[in-house]
Amino acid sequence: MKKIRHVVPTLDMGGAEKLVLDMVRFVDKKAHDFIVCCLSGKGVLVAFL
Repeated sequence: MKKIRHVVPTLDMGGAEKLVLDMVRFVDKKAHDFIVCCLSGKGVLVAFL
């Protein structure tokens, strides 16, 4: 299993944040372990993780 960490300022609505959310939600969870780190706060998209 590969561990992948995404570091973003927040999970507010934006292009990079939406891409991170899509990768976490739709990539094979048996092959990848995702960690999302928000530097400045959670944001509205955190509810969709």
